[in-house]
Amino acid sequence: MFYKKLLTVFLMLILCFSSISLTSLGDGAPDLVVESITISPSNPLVYQNVTIEVVIKNSGTMYSPGTKGCLSINQNVTQIIDIPPLKIWHNTTLIMYWTPEEMGNYIISFVADYYQQIDELNESNNILSKNISVQEGTPDLKVDEIIFSPEQPTAGQNVSLKARITNIGTKNSSSCKGTFYVNEEILSTVSIRSLDVGEYFVTEPIKWKAEQVGHYTIRFWADSTNSVDESNEDNNNLTITINVSSTDITPPAVNISYSPSRVTEIDNVTFFINASDENGIEYIYISIHSEPSLIYFSNISYGVNSISYTCGPLPRKDKVYYYVEVSDKAGNVYISPTYNFTIESYYEENLTVEISISPETPAEFDEIYLTAKASYPYGIAELSIINYWDNYTLRSRRNTTNITFGPLGPFTPGTQLAYWAKAIDIDGHVAYSEVLYITIGEVGRRNKKNVSAYENGMIFLVPDTDWRMVLSMVPISIWNENNESILSYFERHIRTTSPSQICFPVLVYHYENDTAVDVKPVSDLLSAINGGASYVAP
Repeated sequence: MFYKKLLTVFLMLILCFSSISLTSLGDGAPDLVVESITISPSNPLVYQNVTIEVVIKNSGTMYSPGTKGCLSINQNVTQIIDIPPLKIWHNTTLIMYWTPEEMGNYIISFVADYYQQIDELNESNNILSKNISVQEGTPDLKVDEIIFSPEQPTAGQNVSLKARITNIGTKNSSSCKGTFYVNEEILSTVSIRSLDVGEYFVTEPIKWKAEQVGHYTIRFWADSTNSVDESNEDNNNLTITINVSSTDITPPAVNISYSPSRVTEIDNVTFFINASDENGIEYIYISIHSEPSLIYFSNISYGVNSISYTCGPLPRKDKVYYYVEVSDKAGNVYISPTYNFTIESYYEENLTVEISISPETPAEFDEIYLTAKASYPYGIAELSIINYWDNYTLRSRRNTTNITFGPLGPFTPGTQLAYWAKAIDIDGHVAYSEVLYITIGEVGRRNKKNVSAYENGMIFLVPDTDWRMVLSMVPISIWNENNESILSYFERHIRTTSPSQICFPVLVYHYENDTAVDVKPVSDLLSAINGGASYVAP
């Protein structure tokens, strides 16, 4: 009976909703709804951080793609935020932050799909607003720390005291007074200026001297006259304990070294400073500079017993000056003497210079050229070619390793010449080459012939492009001879004169252009002499 009633109800529901299209879900759309805005704290103060939580729900019939949302305060856009994709009937919570800077009433609004990128079933539920009231805040002065120096004071030594105060409240504070106490006795009262929210202030230092060894309590009270109405009065005081030891007038022991021991222009140099003191090390400071380049380095490290500091490379020949200053926590300071070392040369400082002549054995018809070469790894400042006899400079050039002077001559046979070269490097070293002594030789006089190089019937050919080459054929092809054995060897070429003269035919031929020779005179000569003969061309 029960199942029959249930079936009847089910059939009635079908009849009631028969007019609804079952395909309507397929033709649906997303619908983003701003469901709620939650503000924490609900009644914020000026300068208080406010958290805003917005819940977005997709109440549509289709998946909602990602889009943008807009948070506005009093209709002023404050933040654009991403809204992630949402499935049907799913929601997301967006978290934003805001800090009011003035008291008053505010309208917090949020718009989903701010740029209207999504076609929704209902566009009117994309916005939600909420009213809040922001009240004026109150300042809150908090003593963060008491700063004293030196860290290890001794009896009879002046100690500097300062206090750091921060306004952690929600309203700017007015100026007030603060008081230092030593063992709960007033030491001094100082001024604290007005502070913005979140701002801190460090008081001017005051001096205190403990005459005896022992432990002392130091307290600082901010707003010690209670002139500032604060949200929390319990954080206006801070107390510390200072241990005053017996008098220490001994500065720290310090050891200084550097590496490598020989520093060149390609090296970095590392300085090592080690310090020790029974009261501890306050700081280590090193100062370095080089001259004449005037390159400066410095480093300071606090609360450590040793440091290493690396600098460089530095210019060659620079002198490096350095000193160290170390303070212990009792205020004793060690200042080292100013030490120095010189940046040495990485390459061997070897200046060489040489002079040469071209041609190597000049004769009376030659023009000669002198060449000087110098070498120094860091550069040549000046190079000169000098006449050795009268110390006259023929040519001098700066900043070069190679110079040539010429042409000189021709000179008569037997002329005696002497030259040398002088070099000055960039470091001021001076060097001279060996003296180049030269005697001008003769050409074609009393030459001893190499008879084995000759054959009967030889003809010498020479082009007319260079007159020197033509003249050089004269002593080769014709000379006077008294040696009987040679005369018999060259019988075919002897002219019966006194003394006997040996003559070989010489043809001077002509180039028509760079590649073509006038061969007819050559052919005629070879045909005319014994119907053809061997020949030599230089």
